[in-house]
Amino acid sequence: MKVFLFNDSTSQNNWGCRATTLGLIKLIEEGGHEIVGSMQLEKISTIKTNNVTSVLKKILKKNKYLFKLIRSLAWNVKKMGGYRLGFISSFKDFDGFSKMILSQRIWKQELPQMQVADLILVNGEGSIYGNEQKGFFTLFVCWFAKIKLNKRCALVNHTLDLSNPNMESIAKIVYPMLDDISFREKISEDKYKKICNIDKNLFVPDAAFVHKVNTHESLRTFQNNNKEKLLGLNIIEDNYICILGSSILGRPEKSNLFPIDQFLFLVEKLLQQKYKVIMVASDTTDESPFKKIAILKNLPFFGASTDLKSGIAILTNAICLIGGRWHPSILASLGGTPSIMMSANTSKTKAFLNMFDLPDKIYDPFSLDQSSDSIISLLLNYQQISDLRSKIKNKAIRYSELAKYNIRSLNSDLNNEHFYK
Repeated sequence: MKVFLFNDSTSQNNWGCRATTLGLIKLIEEGGHEIVGSMQLEKISTIKTNNVTSVLKKILKKNKYLFKLIRSLAWNVKKMGGYRLGFISSFKDFDGFSKMILSQRIWKQELPQMQVADLILVNGEGSIYGNEQKGFFTLFVCWFAKIKLNKRCALVNHTLDLSNPNMESIAKIVYPMLDDISFREKISEDKYKKICNIDKNLFVPDAAFVHKVNTHESLRTFQNNNKEKLLGLNIIEDNYICILGSSILGRPEKSNLFPIDQFLFLVEKLLQQKYKVIMVASDTTDESPFKKIAILKNLPFFGASTDLKSGIAILTNAICLIGGRWHPSILASLGGTPSIMMSANTSKTKAFLNMFDLPDKIYDPFSLDQSSDSIISLLLNYQQISDLRSKIKNKAIRYSELAKYNIRSLNSDLNNEHFYK
């Protein structure tokens, strides 16, 4: 089949975005299907519309006060312009925005690709939450594919948060139209079932589960190539912890705040307990504060541009991850590494713990000074469970087998009758 992939995030400077989209592409291509076109994530993010604004954003981030001011101004301009400036915030914007596409004022390259595709496959990821523009665009594309292009459409690999009434009202219109839906965790699946009053298995593990752990030879290569960055730490032989950020940090709704003092407090506590630590900025949001901590405490630091294979090597060989990043925890689980979770922009971190039968404790990154003792206690508990890593790894293997159902709309021989056996 010919596939148009919406929300291709492979170019994002984020470990998780690259991991999950590359996983989805792998499943599509190994299934014998052809990707005839895709929509890049930058194209649907109304602030990052081209290379100039992307560079400008990086420059402005060096001055957080100016960045906040310009970002707020840009959003206000977009809001006033509505769908004509690429800002969708309600269902009434859908028709007007679709006319701009069909008249080829926008999406000139993507529209012909969508028109020749047999299926529009929408990679939902973590887009649908709050008042997030990506969420509105995701639902719009599903509607556009079904209503304006008369195409089969599947919304897969995603988390659902309908706490915003406007997003919920649109979702109730769009979801029943779709040819297939799959949620990457069961909390979202349960929410959807309650809203739509259905009883059907819609849980399909994230496409990031399809990645493989590094061979011992490739680990040695990584170790040798990164001796300077690792500052004497050996990822093969040493016990170390990875500290990660969270999707809730540096967000406009949180006034772009990043509690660097709280993370520094946690790191100092861990160092006092003789743990070795690697600071992992899997997203650009975490880079500046984590690099400062790494320099201050002479710790290894790996940023958002780290290649995926190297990232998997770091995560799978750690004794534990501490943070609020969904995809890095998935990648770590491939090697049996457990996670201690912080809160995120949705309930996904709690859902991850549930998937692996880990203690249902979520820590607030803004109050780590109050919870560091509890975190260390949980860390010690993990270390005392002799078969914990093997249990996590076995579950990850099972999830990797089930991840193929993200493309069941392309393969008629796939069914989900055995999902929970």
